[in-house]
Amino acid sequence: MNSSLTINNIVRFFALLFVQVLLLANVQVSTYISFFIYPMFLLLLPIRTPRALQVFLAFLLGLLIDVFYNTPGLHAAASTFTAYMRDAILRIIEPRGGYTSDKTPNRRLFGDQWFWQYAAVLLFVHLVAYSFLEEFAFSVSFVFIERLLLSYIFSLIIVILPQYILPAKR
Repeated sequence: MNSSLTINNIVRFFALLFVQVLLLANVQVSTYISFFIYPMFLLLLPIRTPRALQVFLAFLLGLLIDVFYNTPGLHAAASTFTAYMRDAILRIIEPRGGYTSDKTPNRRLFGDQWFWQYAAVLLFVHLVAYSFLEEFAFSVSFVFIERLLLSYIFSLIIVILPQYILPAKR
C-alpha cells in the first residue's frame, strides 16, 4: 500500500468512527432501525489488503464503536467476522479479468452493478452477524427479521450514497 492510500484509509477510519458515534448513534427513526456506516471502512479497504490486517483493523474499529455504544464486544465481533468473510466475498464476485490493481474498490473502478452487489452482500453479512449476536440466540422471529431488514435497507443507502456524492479517484 502506498503512503497516500495509507493516509486515506487512516482518515476514513476516524471519519467513519466519528460519524457513527457522534451522528448516527443519536439518530432515532424507530426502535426497529439502526444505522451503521462504519462497515464502509471494510468495504473500501484496498483489494489486496492482507487478511490479518483487515481482521485487526475491523476488530479495532468495532471495539472503538463498542466503547461509545456500551456494547462490549458486539460490534467488534460482527466487524471481525465481516472482515474475515470479505476475501471470500471478493473471490465470489470477482470480475472476469480479475482484480488487476490494489486500489480501493469503488463503483467508478468496477462499475455500479459490481459495487452494489459487493456492498449489499458484505453489509448483509455484517448485519446478520450483528443481529444474531445482539439477540444472543439463533431463533428467528418476525420482529428480528423486521429489524434486520429495515436496518439493512437504511444502512445500505447511507453506505452507497457517498459513492455517488463524493468524488473518488480511479
